[in-house]
Amino acid sequence: MPIRFVLALSAFVVLASQVVADGDDHAIPLQRYARARPEMGVEFEVIVYAPTSEAAESGIKAAFARIHQLNGILSDYDENSEINRWTQGAIPTEQTSDDLRFLLDKSKALHQQTDRAFDPTMGSLTKLWRRARRRQELPEREALELARQNTGLLLLEQVGKNANLRLDFGGIAKGYAAEEALKVLEEHGLPHALVRGAGDIAAGDAPPDAKGWVVGVAPLNPDDPVTEALTIVNRCVSTSGDARQHLVVDGKRYSHIIDPRTGMPVRGRSSVTVVAPHGWQADGLATAFSVLGPERSLKIAAEQKDVQLLMVVEQDDKQVRFRSDNWPAAYDGPPRPSQTERHPKDEH
Repeated sequence: MPIRFVLALSAFVVLASQVVADGDDHAIPLQRYARARPEMGVEFEVIVYAPTSEAAESGIKAAFARIHQLNGILSDYDENSEINRWTQGAIPTEQTSDDLRFLLDKSKALHQQTDRAFDPTMGSLTKLWRRARRRQELPEREALELARQNTGLLLLEQVGKNANLRLDFGGIAKGYAAEEALKVLEEHGLPHALVRGAGDIAAGDAPPDAKGWVVGVAPLNPDDPVTEALTIVNRCVSTSGDARQHLVVDGKRYSHIIDPRTGMPVRGRSSVTVVAPHGWQADGLATAFSVLGPERSLKIAAEQKDVQLLMVVEQDDKQVRFRSDNWPAAYDGPPRPSQTERHPKDEH
């Protein structure tokens, strides 16, 4: 799926402290530490509660190293990344990394579960529409048709033989990287942690003396105030939207989110937030649901184990909210309004 600018989730972290006992029964307070740096084309932030700054820095350094490693595997921008070298035949299939094989398997499952709305082979379409946004013009029909012909899971059989085959894990990579970084922190003895990569969040154990990590859900218009929040523990959250990244030609708006089945951008505006057990799952479903729309997305979410969905859609100049039946009671969040609740800004 395309590398996309997602509507960032605003994480409002409860500041607290906790004490743990060391070997001499002396109390060691846990303190909050946070670091941010650019990775995968967005800002990643790592937040941990640790007994010492040394413990925090060691864990955070290792977490960022893991994210950087995954970027080297999954980037479709970097011609030397593993996915680009593999599709061009420079790496034999039997020598691909565990991460690449894992995400290929999960991408195939998502492809089937979402009526082909998620497709990791649409790199040619992604590249074409990126260039269109830079030039502020629609792609040529012939180029669009060629990109469509080089999209589809069956083309994975042409790895190393088709020079036009390109993979794009942009709709799943950041969620996966956030969860993998969280695992690294846990391995360093830092379970009270949260990792955020733009609109993809992986949360571990709750902050000390708090029920969980309080995460604000981004509104459809990024300049509007946050009006809804979730409280999550050991969960992943992803938001997909196109408020800041789209193309307008002759008065028509074209999203940067592409439907791999048609090769065309999604029409209409939406903001999709998914809560799921895993980062790749939340990220991939948020991407696919942006393509499918609310009715089909709600049905698929209901079929998935332990998945919650909130979708804000612009209809007739009004913002309409669609929620899965289990949103968000399981996370100690606000009461669930009706599925057609309007955004407060619509009243002005």
